[in-house]
Amino acid sequence: MVSAAHGDNLLPLLRPIYAKSRSLLFDLLETLQIEATTQDKSLFQALTIAIAQRRAKKPELVGTPDLSFAAKRWISFMRPARDRAIDRQAFEICVLTYVAHGLETGDLCAVGSEHYADFRAQLLPWSDCAPKLAAFCDAVGIPDNADALVALLKAELTVAALHADASFPDNTALTIDARGGAHLKRHKADPEPKALGPFEHEIKLRMPERHLLDILRNAEHWSRYTRHFGPPSGSDPKITRAVQRYLFTVFGYGCNLGPSQTARHAPHIASSQTLRRLNAQHINAAKLEAAMTDIINIYASFPLPHQWGTGKSAVSDGTHVPLRENNLIGARHIRYGDYGAIAYHHVADTYIALFTTFIPCGVWEAIHIFDGMQKNTSVIQPDTLHADTHGQSETVFGLSRLLGIELMPRMRTWADVTLYRPGKSAHCVHIDGLFSDTINWRLIARHWRDLMQVVLSIQAGLVIPSMYAPKTWHAQSQKPALPGVS
Repeated sequence: MVSAAHGDNLLPLLRPIYAKSRSLLFDLLETLQIEATTQDKSLFQALTIAIAQRRAKKPELVGTPDLSFAAKRWISFMRPARDRAIDRQAFEICVLTYVAHGLETGDLCAVGSEHYADFRAQLLPWSDCAPKLAAFCDAVGIPDNADALVALLKAELTVAALHADASFPDNTALTIDARGGAHLKRHKADPEPKALGPFEHEIKLRMPERHLLDILRNAEHWSRYTRHFGPPSGSDPKITRAVQRYLFTVFGYGCNLGPSQTARHAPHIASSQTLRRLNAQHINAAKLEAAMTDIINIYASFPLPHQWGTGKSAVSDGTHVPLRENNLIGARHIRYGDYGAIAYHHVADTYIALFTTFIPCGVWEAIHIFDGMQKNTSVIQPDTLHADTHGQSETVFGLSRLLGIELMPRMRTWADVTLYRPGKSAHCVHIDGLFSDTINWRLIARHWRDLMQVVLSIQAGLVIPSMYAPKTWHAQSQKPALPGVS
């Protein structure tokens, strides 16, 4: 037994554990109606074979099922030698393990279930996707069929690898040791220009400090964003000095003063009851987002912001915000040691916030990174997105390419990630040690229709990217419950 488990191979130890629950598991699977939700049907077909041969007497499996869904270690566990038949018990253990994994990731569904339902019911039907496919692919610069897409991605990766290999001798900041480990030298900060001090002084003279209420009033003068506020009926507010009171409501709640403290400083404008009523009945999230879009659009019409950027790039990052404990999204953050949530911002290179949302503490920020890009309806539409280590994953990189977004994260642990080579025969002269795996192009081609159905549904506004990222992220980033699951 010790010899069988050598090299962290714990699969043989599953046999006695599985034997105790085998009958119950098969009864459950025969009761449930399990279906495949992707174009890859190999696991579903293997499950059908396992159920059909449940009461077989022979220790060997009858037939040769498609085992493309299983990792190499599982295949060795089921078939120790190529000339031997598949061990039926090992096959059942493998299939049931992958079925549990597939239900968690959404590759399989249980008809009639709530937690394990078919996620495709929320997507745009493929019959509606097909007419939109050519126009969408042309807009994001990708082919409209699986083979051409794989050929394009493989060519792009090959060119990028060859370019990085050719430029490596001139790269003085990156070194690769004998084991293939990459080491990036710390960049020294450039010295400050001598004229920086007088320049900052002159800027401060020309840009005096403004009161926040004056800023809100000026923004209202240019954009008239308070026109979105009003009663749910959509009729006239029927309150005196409506714009002034709306501005004080935005100021009081936006600064977290609350209605009572705001009214104390301006009792002649509105009482705390009035401010509370305006916030509850005249202003909601949709109206605030419409007002924000107006401000962004009028901001983009001025020439000064375009001196800082073109609006084609944005950066996303999260900031911890303290919250009271009796709310649904708040939690205690381990890193900050305080109760609250994460305010996730998308800021354009013209220095204006495009989108902000609250996410729970501890959530990988990459799950929500594309939500802000989708919900941003202003004239500033970035196609390049910068982030930190929490703003990336393999799933997010793949989705960004299909959405036509260039993801450029600053990764703290980039030396620990898996870098893929274009093919097994592709080798580089200088950076070959960086690559630790090869891309499975057949897998991408097999799931092309699934991928396009998701991105077209996102583009149509039926779903948001974060709806499907949690399960996918869990599948790719968390340690598998059993060894060999990949």
